[in-house]
Amino acid sequence: MKNRHFEFKDFIYNFSDILTAVLIILVALLIIAWRVNAIMDYPQTMNDAQTEASQSSEEENTESADGADTDATSGTQQEAVTVTVQQNQTVTDIAQILVSAGVISDAQQFIDAVNAAGAATMLKYGTYTIPAGATPAEIVQLML
Repeated sequence: MKNRHFEFKDFIYNFSDILTAVLIILVALLIIAWRVNAIMDYPQTMNDAQTEASQSSEEENTESADGADTDATSGTQQEAVTVTVQQNQTVTDIAQILVSAGVISDAQQFIDAVNAAGAATMLKYGTYTIPAGATPAEIVQLML
């Protein structure tokens, strides 16, 4: 009888160990699934940051080489820019489109403006003409 008691006790301990391991794996999988977009976008984010840093250093070099306070991007930013947002694109996708078009310099500023306006699910797709010098908040208002 005493031997059966130990067998049952061992079974409970082994079962609880297995259950704990399965729960830990499930929690890890849920966290990874929740953050998979951020994980997959990380290389592009790093590339964008490096590109932006190199562009800003080139602009600083241009300003110091000319001896005057001229902006290297002022020629491209003086005109309105037309961008097209496709249906079912995410806020991150739209931010990358705006960065690629030269409308904004940092995708995170646009994402922050969308979150501040509570408009993550309200942005409309279509073609937009973004005026020169528009702030991320103004762009969000255009897309509502």
